[in-house]
Amino acid sequence: MTERITTHLIPWPSRRRRFAANVQALAQRDPIGAELVQTAATNLDHFELHSGTDGNYFIRDKRTTGPAAWLGGMMNHKATENIWQFDRAKTPTPPHILFDGLGYGWLFLKVLATTERSFLNYSCALYVLEGDPTALAMLFYMHDLQNTISHPRTRWFVRSSGSEALQAFREAMQTRRDWTIPEQLVRCPLRSLPLSHEQLPIEQAIQYLLAERARQRGVWISQAAAYYADKDATYWSRRFHDAAESGAKLRVLGITSRYTTVLRYSMEEMKSAVDAAGCDMRIAIEPDDHSSENPFMEQIEDFKPDLILIISRMRYENPWLPRNVPFVCWDQDNLPCMRTPQATASLDALTFVAGHGAVYGALQLQWPLRNCIFCHPTGMTHRYRTMRASAEDLATFAGDISYLSHASGTPETLRDNMAEQWLHDKGAIHVFRTACDEVIAGARDGTKYDPATFLDVIHRVATATGKQLSDPLQNQILVNLTLLTDRVFRHETLKWAARWCESRGKRLRLWGNGWEQHESLSKYAAGAAMPGGQAQQVFMATKLNLQIIETGILHSRLLDGWAAGGFFLIRQNNREDEEQANATMWQIGQLSLKESIETIAQLEQHGSDDLKQAWKNIAKEFCNFDKNATFPGFHIWRGKPPANVLIPNVEQVLFTNETQFCQLADRYINSENARQEMLQQIGGSLQKHFSYDARWQDFLSHIRDNLK
Repeated sequence: MTERITTHLIPWPSRRRRFAANVQALAQRDPIGAELVQTAATNLDHFELHSGTDGNYFIRDKRTTGPAAWLGGMMNHKATENIWQFDRAKTPTPPHILFDGLGYGWLFLKVLATTERSFLNYSCALYVLEGDPTALAMLFYMHDLQNTISHPRTRWFVRSSGSEALQAFREAMQTRRDWTIPEQLVRCPLRSLPLSHEQLPIEQAIQYLLAERARQRGVWISQAAAYYADKDATYWSRRFHDAAESGAKLRVLGITSRYTTVLRYSMEEMKSAVDAAGCDMRIAIEPDDHSSENPFMEQIEDFKPDLILIISRMRYENPWLPRNVPFVCWDQDNLPCMRTPQATASLDALTFVAGHGAVYGALQLQWPLRNCIFCHPTGMTHRYRTMRASAEDLATFAGDISYLSHASGTPETLRDNMAEQWLHDKGAIHVFRTACDEVIAGARDGTKYDPATFLDVIHRVATATGKQLSDPLQNQILVNLTLLTDRVFRHETLKWAARWCESRGKRLRLWGNGWEQHESLSKYAAGAAMPGGQAQQVFMATKLNLQIIETGILHSRLLDGWAAGGFFLIRQNNREDEEQANATMWQIGQLSLKESIETIAQLEQHGSDDLKQAWKNIAKEFCNFDKNATFPGFHIWRGKPPANVLIPNVEQVLFTNETQFCQLADRYINSENARQEMLQQIGGSLQKHFSYDARWQDFLSHIRDNLK
C-alpha cells in the first residue's frame, strides 16, 4: 500500500506562519496548552509531514523503516469524517460533544462544519481534550485552525498527559455553570500519533459532572420551595397592592430561550415596559449561542421574584418551578400545551394565562375567568422607537411590495407534514387527509370556513369512513385544518400580488426561509430577514408591506411592522361577515357590562331590547353553553375591542379580494403622503392600546383584582 500512494514532503518551516497563527489563537483560549504545543514543535526533527495527491496528510517517523514508519498508516485519513452521520433536520440541537484527541483533524472539522448554526444561531459546543502536545503541534502545521480555535464554541484542554487534560476539563466544568456538559464522546481513532494515548475515564467524569449539576439544581429547587412555602394568595394580594400604592418595586422574572427568536425579542420588549413602569425585571436565558443552560432556577433562588412570566409555556410543563408564586403564561402561539387536561388542572389561585390560550380556555375548556387575561397582541414600540436604518440598508431591502414570513411551504406540503402525527392511526390519517384535500380545494375556490364548518367536514368524512373520533382527536384535526386554510389564504394572496407586480413592472420580495423552493413564487424569494433590525429595514424600505393571516387583522408582526414605520395593506378574511360579527360582539360586551348581565339566561330574561337583538344575531354559535353559568364571551368581548374601534380609518388599508387589492395597491404605491398620513393615525393607537406598556398594565390590574 505504501508504494501505491504518491506523497510529497512538506518541510516544517514552510508552514511556520500557519503554525504560529494557530498557537497564537490557542494562547488566548488555553495559555498552558499553547506553551506545551510551542515546546513540542521544537522536537519534530524525527518526523516528516507529507501530503498525498488526494489531500491527505501523513506523518513519517524517520527513525523507523517500512510501513510502520507512517504513524496511523498510509490510509485515507480523511475518510474518518464518514464516522459522523448527522441530519440537522432530525436533530436540530445536537448535544455538546467532547473529543478525546483530534488525530489528523478531519473528523473534528466535519463535525464543526455540519453542526454550525444547526438551529437558528445555535451551534453545539465542542470540547477538546488533548494529552499529546506533539500530536497537536503536527495538526497545527496541517490545518489553518486559528478561527476555529478562537471561536467561543470550541473549548481547549491541552496538557502533558491525558489525565491532566481530563482534570483541567473537570475543573473548568465545575467553575463554568454557563457551559453545558457534553454528553457525546468522540475518541480519536488514531492511537499512535506519536505517543500512546491512555484510555481516559471520560464517561465516568461526565456522569460525575452531570450528577453534581443535578445536585446543585436540587439545592436551588429546595431553597425556592422553602422561600415560597408560606406565601399564599392573600400574601401576594397584599404584595401587589402595596407595590401599586407605595411604589415598592415588584420583582419580575421572565423565562425564555435564545433559540426561539421571536419570543426572545418579545421578552426583551416586555422587560423594557416593566422597567419603564418602575418594576424590576430580569430575563433568564441561555448565556450564549453554544449553551443549553438556562439559569432560571439559580435566578429564582437569587432574585426571589414576585412574578414569573413565560411566553407560550404553562407552569405545569416545568415541574422545577416553584408553585407558590404568581405565574403568567402569555400565549402568543396557540400551542397544544394550552388545550391539555394538565393545563386545566394547573389553574390554581396563582396561575394566569393571557392571550390566545385564555380565550380558547374560557370558551372551550370552561377555564375560570379569574385565571384568564383577555388581551390583544402587541407591537415592540420600545425596540423600534430608537432604531434607524441607513441609506445603504434601505437600498438593500427595498421593494415595492414585500411579505415577511417563513410559511413558504405549499398547503400540500403542510398537509403532508402534519399528517405524520397520524401515522399510527390509519383510520385517523384517512379522515385527516380526505378532510384536508376538501378544505384546500374549497379555500382556493373562496369557500368560507369557520370552526362549525370544519366540524361538519370532519363529521361527514368520519361517518363516510366509519371512523369514530374522540373529542381530543377531533379538536386536533380542527386545529390543523385551521392552519391549512390559513396557508391557502396566504399563498393565494401572494399570487394576487405577483400578478399585480408583473402587470405593472413592480418588484415583489418574499422574505423568509424556503421561498426559493416554492413551485410558483420562487422567483420572488429575497432571503431571510431576522426579527429586529433586518425586519425593520424590510418594513421601512418597502412601499407596500403585506399582512396576510386568516385569523384576523391584529397580529404581532403587523403591530411590530407599524412600530417600525412600515406601511401595510391587510387582507381580511370574510371582511363583511367578520366586521359585523366583531361589531356585534363588542356591542354585546358593552351592553352586558352596563346592564350587569353575566349569564345567557339573564340576557334572555332581563336584557334590553338592543342587547337581545344583538345576541339573536350570534346566539346559534353558543347554543351549547349552560345558560345559567357565567358566559365567558361577555368578558372576552369587553376586553378585546375590534380593530376598527381602536385604530382610526383602518378600513382604508383592508382588502378581501384581488380586485380590492389592486385598487389599494394602485392608490398607495406612488403616494408617500397618503402612506404617512395613515401611519400617523395608527401611531397613537399603537402606543395606547397595542404596546407592551399597555399589556403590562393589563397583566398587573388583572392579577391584583383576582389574587384573593
